[in-house]
Amino acid sequence: MDRATDDEWQIDACPHHGGGLAVDSHGALHLVWFTQGKTRQGLFYKRIAGGRESSPMALGDPAAQAGHATVAAAGSMVLIAWREFDGRAYVARAMHSTDGGASWSAPLRLAESGGAADYPLPLTDGKQALVVWNSATEGVRVLLLDVGNAK
Repeated sequence: MDRATDDEWQIDACPHHGGGLAVDSHGALHLVWFTQGKTRQGLFYKRIAGGRESSPMALGDPAAQAGHATVAAAGSMVLIAWREFDGRAYVARAMHSTDGGASWSAPLRLAESGGAADYPLPLTDGKQALVVWNSATEGVRVLLLDVGNAK
């Protein structure tokens, strides 16, 4: 693998949004990134396993400034979290997969904050899924996701 993405994005500066990478217990790579390239724009997820790559999957609402995605993986659980701004409040969102990234839950609106807010941080041990989020008005919150019967 020479490149993880092919977005044709060139920026003569340090990008404001970093990417994220997690490796699950089967050795699969799970990537999230932000791009403003010629090929695509917004937040995306991709899985790389056994020399095969999934097609990029769009995340979040570009109109709500979706950004700063992060990914965590353990066992067959993959968890992605990101932040959006709906025009009045910051919103922590997340999606999860219990089959190593083959299928995904619908995006969840976990919490909102009327004040300044950090970027949500996903955590998983393969059975439980949590998102830790800090905001100026509500403080640090640990948000538990209902992931059903995680494998």
